[in-house]
Amino acid sequence: MVEVWFFYIITSVIFWGLNAIIDKVVLTKHLNAFSYSIAYIPARLIVLVGILLFVPINFNSNFFYLAFAAGILSVCGYYLYAFAMKREEASRISALTSLYPAFVAVLAAVFLNEIFSIKSYAGILLVILGAALISYRRKTGNAQKMIPFAIILIVIGTNGFYGIEQTISKISLNYYQFWQFFAIYSISSLLMTFPPLVIPHFRNSFVKELMGLKRNMIFLLLFSSTIWILGVALFFYSASLGPVTLVSTLSITSPFLTLLFTIALSKFWPKILKEEIDRKTVALKLFSIALIFLGTYLIMA
Repeated sequence: MVEVWFFYIITSVIFWGLNAIIDKVVLTKHLNAFSYSIAYIPARLIVLVGILLFVPINFNSNFFYLAFAAGILSVCGYYLYAFAMKREEASRISALTSLYPAFVAVLAAVFLNEIFSIKSYAGILLVILGAALISYRRKTGNAQKMIPFAIILIVIGTNGFYGIEQTISKISLNYYQFWQFFAIYSISSLLMTFPPLVIPHFRNSFVKELMGLKRNMIFLLLFSSTIWILGVALFFYSASLGPVTLVSTLSITSPFLTLLFTIALSKFWPKILKEEIDRKTVALKLFSIALIFLGTYLIMA
């Protein structure tokens, strides 16, 4: 029988798969990473205020600091993710920034006593191999075959931040109820978003980019921030119900949804998002995603 948390994480994956496409469109053509994160503030504030009106929170606990730190790490990981997303294909970056389960597996084994079999570790290796193949680009003209090494380092940093974030979040969720944890997590992530506004360069850039947005782009930002928050909430709710390693591992299936959305957009609306969708490239990406799914299966078995 499938556990109930499985359905929550799958729904989260669908939201994140779609959100990755919107990330690529907005970050490439309309906003920089800082402005994009600021644009998410209204929706996040509405959710946070709604929680605080109905849920009491114990601030005098060591677990409070863990939940607070998790929110800070999430913002650090986001900035690295956004930097990489702006410079590479959405389907590739979405996959490469989904390797955090490998970090979670190690950290959870140490701090949460989630020990894995050899089969599970083989699954992790397959996931890593699948993501590495997705990063391969066939040479066309002067194009590089692989993603630049600097972007690879940034992606590793992103995974590290997310891996630590999810592990300490699970520790905190073992003490707090979900909504209490999510409120603390939201507070710290919001606080991390505001400080750059005191820097004139970032503040002026945000105002200039915001004033240049058309109405349809504003609606897209509202939609993007909504599904992102829902995805995050569902992820952590799943983690509160099930093992964080399994929840984290299932979340890496989002590149499959991103790939499907990318192919559809590139095929029918190439002016919105154009990526490599020739047969060989798509076949390689599908094979890579298959490895990721197989690895996920082995980890869960």
